Parts: sequence; C-alpha cells; structure tokens
Amino acid sequence: MQNHLFIIDPLSKLDLKMDTSLRMAFALAKRGHRCFASQGSQLSWNPQSGAAYCMSRELKFSAQVESVREAQIERPFTLDDFQAIHMRKEPPFDMSYIAITWLLDSVTGKVALFNTPRGLRDLNEKLSILNYSDAIAPALVSCQAKDLFSFIESEANGDAILKPLDLYGGKGIQRLNLTQQNAGDIKRILASETKQGSEYRLIQPFNHAIFDGEVRVFTTGGKPLAWCLKKPSSDEFMANSSFGSTRHPYTPDTNELKMIEEISADLLKRGVFIAGYDLIGGKLSEINVTSPRLLSADDDQSRYFEEFAKMVEAETQNYT
Repeated sequence: MQNHLFIIDPLSKLDLKMDTSLRMAFALAKRGHRCFASQGSQLSWNPQSGAAYCMSRELKFSAQVESVREAQIERPFTLDDFQAIHMRKEPPFDMSYIAITWLLDSVTGKVALFNTPRGLRDLNEKLSILNYSDAIAPALVSCQAKDLFSFIESEANGDAILKPLDLYGGKGIQRLNLTQQNAGDIKRILASETKQGSEYRLIQPFNHAIFDGEVRVFTTGGKPLAWCLKKPSSDEFMANSSFGSTRHPYTPDTNELKMIEEISADLLKRGVFIAGYDLIGGKLSEINVTSPRLLSADDDQSRYFEEFAKMVEAETQNYT
C-alpha cells in the first residue's frame, strides 16, 4: 500500500465526476492505495524539523468517483510520510504557486513527485513549445506592443492569437485580426495586455485548422495514453470544454505519434512524468504540465485511469 498526496483545489470547486485529479486518486484507491488531499495553502516548512509538512484529509471513495468525501479529521503529515505527491493545483502560475514548489523541493529524491518541482518551474505551459521549434508555428514572445503588432502584420498575415503566460483553460486568449479590427484598436489592446511594456505575451498566427478541432494527447511516463479531438462550438474558435467544445475519437498519424513520443521522452528527462499536449493542424500549440486533463471520446474513461494508476504505482515503488 502506498500513500499518495494530491495538492489540489478545494473539492467544492471541482467537477466531482470528471475532474482528472479525482479520477487519478479513485483509480489508485481501487488498487488499494490511500489518497489524501491538501490545498497549497496548507503546506508549511520548518527546516529544524526536516521536511515540509501539511494538514491533510484522506479521500474516501465508495463505488463511484463522484461519491468522494474527505475524512472528518484533518491531520498533520510531513511530506515524506507519503510515497508520492501529485502537484495538481490549477494555475495561475504566480509566486504562491512557485513557493509550493520550493516546499516540495524538500522531499526531492525521497518521494515520487508528479511532476517534479523543477519541471514545473522550468516549463511554462505556453512557452515550453518554443523548445521544439520544428513542431510549432512561427511565434514571438515580447512585452513590446510595437513588435507584437509588427508580427501580426508580417508573420501572421494580419490574423494572430495572443496568449498570456500564466493562465489556463483558454483564459485571457485573444484573436487579433486586422481585417475585422481597427489597427489603432489592436495597438491599444497590445499596449494594455503588456501593461505598457512590462508583461510578456506569446503571439502566433491564427491557425484556421482549429475549426476542424484541437487534439488533446495525455502522456504518462513518456508514452501517449489517450488521444481526443475537441471540436469548438459553431460560434467559437476556442476548443476548451468551458467554451462548449465536444469530444470525438482521434487516431494520430505517424508524424504526430513520433513528435509526441520524442517530446515526451525529452520532458521525462526534465522531470515531467505527466503531460497534456494540444495540437492544431498537426502543430504543437501548448504543453500542459501543471494539472493536465485526460480527455477521450469514451463515456467511460476508467480504462485509461486504471492504466495510469498502474504506471504511477510502478514508478512510486522506487520510493517505498
């Protein structure tokens, strides 16, 4: 039996039936392991006492994942009381988030960490794609509005997508189109978004293949586990579930499979055991490493989570 700690947002904020973190915990519990939950604010570190510690409650499941409840009694644990820790707190990726990773550093090498604190800090979900330039569309990262506008005119043919670097779930993403918007308005948007040259943004050409759907690939241990095509609703270009997208089966082609396997193998060396990739028109759009969601077109996704639990269990055995 292994003890797994999930650092997650409060259960009241989660979709109890569909949340990937809870389904991970449910699959591990079905294999006889104990799963606990803490919020990031419940971690502390007194170096005189050794490893950081947390206040936590055990997760209790019955026959269905949505029946989850937390044990009534909250107990203190040191982080090395667990054999595995799953950092699944949603962004924003702010200083509070980074501070949690510093506390998790206290058990690096002692506990299986999914994903490692260093991996989480080093790989920004928007910018990590730039490490794989052959797999992506042209891109620019800048806090200079004039440079971003120049990119829209030249590299993006007047139609671009602008992304903040620290959010998730499609939040803050904007399409900027010179045929539909006034150039002056776009310049004002860019100045506002960059806080007059003090905040960075990622910009890329708008990929019209999004209207055919965005592919989500979920990988574990450097290997693809689940593929899914997310199709945006008729009046949206965002394929996130919060924008009404629908899920469909997807079979990758040879190039897509090779690309994901190569990138996943590289990320595994960087401390990323679990990742979610977004592909649009065969191009890498985003790499989710903080709390990637496992998606498939299957109504019953339990077989994927059962496979995930087996792989995590095997990896964690190195720390028992």
